Amino acid sequence: MDHYSELIPYSVLREWLQTTTKRLSARNQREMKLAVNRHCAKHRVMPSAEKKKIALKVQQCLLRILSFWREQYDDDALNLKELCCDQSLHIVGDQDVGFKPNSHRRTASNHGQTITIENDTESSSPSITTSNRNGNGKEEMDEDSEQRLHLNHAQIRRLNERSLRVYWDGLKSFGISLQSDYQELVEKLVLTEIKGIISYFYELLHGHGLSAEMAVKERKFMRLIPFSKVLYIVTDIYAMLVRQRATYNRWTVAMKPILEMIRQISWIYFKFDLHRISRESALYDVDEFEGKEMCFTKLFKRFLIHALKNGADLHLKFKDVLKKLVLREPFIWFLFEEEEFVENVLFRQITLSSVLQTEMARKLQAANVHKRAQWEARYAQQHKEEFKPKFTRFIRETLGIQNESDHSLLMDIPI
Repeated sequence: MDHYSELIPYSVLREWLQTTTKRLSARNQREMKLAVNRHCAKHRVMPSAEKKKIALKVQQCLLRILSFWREQYDDDALNLKELCCDQSLHIVGDQDVGFKPNSHRRTASNHGQTITIENDTESSSPSITTSNRNGNGKEEMDEDSEQRLHLNHAQIRRLNERSLRVYWDGLKSFGISLQSDYQELVEKLVLTEIKGIISYFYELLHGHGLSAEMAVKERKFMRLIPFSKVLYIVTDIYAMLVRQRATYNRWTVAMKPILEMIRQISWIYFKFDLHRISRESALYDVDEFEGKEMCFTKLFKRFLIHALKNGADLHLKFKDVLKKLVLREPFIWFLFEEEEFVENVLFRQITLSSVLQTEMARKLQAANVHKRAQWEARYAQQHKEEFKPKFTRFIRETLGIQNESDHSLLMDIPI
């Protein structure tokens, strides 16, 4: 608090500037303005020690993700007391293995106040209610003599996911200067952990081993990785690099791994249809299920458009971004389903060369053929509506292909 003695009250400063600057030259006015801004900025910056505390909390949330994968839910491995604000915690199990809602209800009363903690298997967070009553102060509890928060594995994961978002937003609010904070805070404590998580699951799921087959079969990894939160942090760091590249000399080196991390986590997300599954169930990506602005698909599309439009200024090659995030599977399958976005945003804001336009049309036509084959196998015998191909105009103008079903070329030949 010592530095407040150095500050000039704002109202006095404003009045002084109004009377003084009129007698100053334009050059002196600019110098005065810069001096005042530097003086104010010096006291607005949060101390590095405070930033590091919050960055360590972000790191702890990221480290818990791989602990969840190893099924390590003990307090020593996860440091759950800090996650639950030092409240006494009891882990009751995983909601996905047959726990009943009634088994999660705990009540405690003391000094006229009753606390009820109830965990619903369909909810990702406990319901906690309190009520006051006039009584004799008798203390009673179903099982324990002390008040404890009862959480199952799914609720612990959800609490960790929320904390990750809160701590990261808190770190951003402190004002991150990449010139001074990138290596010690952003790269060492945040990006390194994110890269480790993404690389681990990408290599596991990209292979063909037994563990990968079990992971896909049980959909276990889908419930463990907070996809939208992780992409939210990575794209935030990307935005910081874009905005502060004038003051951070190593921004080109820092930009290179960002594209690869986004490619790998997006490959996992779209390869296993998480964008479709999450819209139907809150067990996976909650942000996608709720359709938030910070959900995975919206963040991916924003990054894609920005990287394609500004790649030349950011040392990101246009062709590399297009091939890695558009033309390859499973990205082309996701974009095939987003016809409105591709036609109204991608094609209007991004100019493709004739070669890339032809390759894009070929990929979309191959997707039409593949999707129709799937439709025939699933719905043809159910008398549903006829399959309607997508991007027909773009494909027709680029390749000259007419998407027509049950049409004989013999009918086009004059007799």
